[in-house]
Amino acid sequence: MAAVFISDPVNVDLYVYVLWLRGLSIFQIVKHQRSYLASNPKSSENKLLELLARDVSDKCQVLELLEPYLKQPDMLVKQMNFQIEPEVQKYMVSKYYEFDDTVIRELLGRKLTTRARKDLDEILET
Repeated sequence: MAAVFISDPVNVDLYVYVLWLRGLSIFQIVKHQRSYLASNPKSSENKLLELLARDVSDKCQVLELLEPYLKQPDMLVKQMNFQIEPEVQKYMVSKYYEFDDTVIRELLGRKLTTRARKDLDEILET
């Protein structure tokens, strides 16, 4: 099974690209970058932040693509674009529809009691 990753816009690290063109494996490229970052402490922090920003950006784009499925949980189970374990799907849906105490308190004007929370959970399940 081939892994597919969707990213818009595509972030191409030209340094990694050149190493890839040379035929280096992923492990060799990681090792090469690690030694480069170790020898350049100033650029290493900037590079790390850049990589982290790209990684978070890619993850958020995937979540944006998943949101329509989260709005219709039955569709999340049936969709074939993203391979997500059933336990993870359940967790994602439960967190997506979880009550935010601060918002509920603002709407109701008082702290949410255990009984009221239970009643709201029962309504959500139906």
